[in-house]
Amino acid sequence: TAWEWTADRMVKYDDPGVDQAAGRVIRGGAFDAKIEHSTATYRGVVPEGRGYEKTGFRCAMNVR
Repeated sequence: TAWEWTADRMVKYDDPGVDQAAGRVIRGGAFDAKIEHSTATYRGVVPEGRGYEKTGFRCAMNVR
């Protein structure tokens, strides 16, 4: 498995207009991630413009 890179920014819950950390949110976990980081609710962050070898993205399309 690989972390999924998303279009979301890491923002503060109490102030959505303020970035908590610079970059884009990653979700999902990788084969060597800590158990507490391998949940559906955990959000990590990777700075934009920087590669991360364990991160991918999902391609999807509407079937209608």
